Amino acid sequence: MINLLNNIKIKLKDTKLLVVIGLILVFISILPAVVQAAEASLFFSPSDGIYHIGSTFLVKVKVNSDGTPINAAQSKVLFPQEILEVKSISKAGSIFTLWPEEPVFSNSEGEVSFKGGIPAPGFTGTDNILTINFQAKKTGQAKVSFSEAKVLAADGRGTNILKLTQEAIFSITEIYPEVSRAPVPPHPFDVIVDNEGDPTNPRPFLYFETKDDLSGISHYEIKIGQGDIFSLVMVETNPLRLFHQAPGSYEILVKAIDQAGNFEESSALLNIESIPIPEISVYPRIHTAGEEEFYIAGTAPADLTIMIFFKRDQELVKTWEVKSDKNGDWSFYTSDLFESGNYLISTRSKDQRGAISDSSPEYQIEVILAGISIGPLMVTYRALFPILIILIVLITGIVICLILFKVRKIKKEIQEAAESLKNTFNEVKRKAIEKIEYLDSKPGLNPDEEKLRDELVNILEKSEEVIAKEIEDIREELK
Repeated sequence: MINLLNNIKIKLKDTKLLVVIGLILVFISILPAVVQAAEASLFFSPSDGIYHIGSTFLVKVKVNSDGTPINAAQSKVLFPQEILEVKSISKAGSIFTLWPEEPVFSNSEGEVSFKGGIPAPGFTGTDNILTINFQAKKTGQAKVSFSEAKVLAADGRGTNILKLTQEAIFSITEIYPEVSRAPVPPHPFDVIVDNEGDPTNPRPFLYFETKDDLSGISHYEIKIGQGDIFSLVMVETNPLRLFHQAPGSYEILVKAIDQAGNFEESSALLNIESIPIPEISVYPRIHTAGEEEFYIAGTAPADLTIMIFFKRDQELVKTWEVKSDKNGDWSFYTSDLFESGNYLISTRSKDQRGAISDSSPEYQIEVILAGISIGPLMVTYRALFPILIILIVLITGIVICLILFKVRKIKKEIQEAAESLKNTFNEVKRKAIEKIEYLDSKPGLNPDEEKLRDELVNILEKSEEVIAKEIEDIREELK
C-alpha cells in the first residue's frame, strides 16, 4: 500500500513538472510571436503635393513602430534625379541619436541613405527620422520611395519588424509668370510659445501661421538660438512640439517662404528654467586609480537620473548615469582606470520628460595612476605583477628547454666522438696486429726486433684498457 502511494506521488510530481515545462515552452514560443506580430512602417510626410520648378520643399522620413519598441532603422530613399534634387538633409528633431552611418545623398544616383539607432529602451510610437530638402528641377510626376529598408525591434535579437513602406508622389509644374515676378511677401504673423504652464517644460509648443495671396506658402524655416536651421511644411505646424531644449533663453526666429521665394520673418523669446541641480557631497580630492574604487555621492530630488561628467583639460573623458532613490540620495562607484592628472567632476539631473538641470559646481580631483600607461593602454601594478610572474616563468621555461636541447645535442656529439675514437683505435690495433703477426712469421728476429714487438703489443693492450675505461666513464656521466 505504501509503495502504491509513493508511486502516485511520483506520478503527480512528474505531471506537475511536465505542466511547468509545457507552460515555459508556450511562453517562450509566444515571445517571438509578439514581436513578429508587430507591423512597423516607414512613410513620408507629406506624401503628395504640387510644387513649381525652382521651389524647394521639405519631406520628412517617418517611422511607425506599431506599439513595439525599436532601436534602429535603415533604408535608401530613391527619387527621380531628372525631376528632383536634394539640397540638404537635416537630423533635427530625429528620434535617433546614434548614427553608424551618417545620412548622405547623391543627386547623380538619385538616392538618400541612412542608418540610425537609439539606446535602450528604444522608441515606441510615430515620429521623425530625418528631413530631406528637395528642389524641383523639371515638370513631371516625382515618385519618392524606400529601398533596402529595415526597422529593428529592441528585443535583443534585432528582429526586422518592417511590414509596410509607403511612397510619395509630387507633381512639379511650370512657374506662372505672374507668380515669378510677384515681389509681395507672405502676410505678417506672430510666433507664440506655450510651455503649458510649466517653465521647466523642455518641449513647449510653438504656434505660427500665415498665408501668401499670390503663390502660396512653400515652407517655414526655424532657428532656435545658435542651433541649426530646420524646415517645415504647412502640415507640420500649429502647434509644433519642439524637440528637447536645455535650460536657458533662446530667440526663436521663424521665416515663412512662399513659392516665389519671398519671405516674412517673425520671432519670439523662449525661456526654459532649470529643474533642481543635484549636489555632490562626497568625492575624493585625491584618487589612486588601480588601488581604490572611484566613489562619489550626493543628493537630489527623488527618482531623477543623475548625469555625471568627468573632464580633463576641458575635454570630456567619461560620463555616467545613476538614479536617485526615493529619499533623494544617489551614489556611484567604478574601478575604471584614468591617467594621472587633474580632473573636474560635475553633475546634472534629468527627469522622465527629458528636462535637464543646469550644471552643478565643478570639483577638482587629482588622479594618481598606480600602474603604467602605454598610449591608451593602462595596467595597474597589481595586474602587472602576475603578468611579470607569468613572463618570468615562461622565459625560464624557454631557457631550460634550450639548455636541455643543447645538452642532448652535446650528449649525442660526445657519444659519437667516443664511438669514433673507439673505431679508430680498433682500426689502428688491427693494423698493428697484422704487422706483429708479420714479424712473428719471419724467422730469426734479433733481440731488438723482439723487444720492439713486445713493447708494441704491451702499448696496444694498455691503450685499449684506457680507452675502454674513458668511454665507459663518459657514458656514466651522460646518463
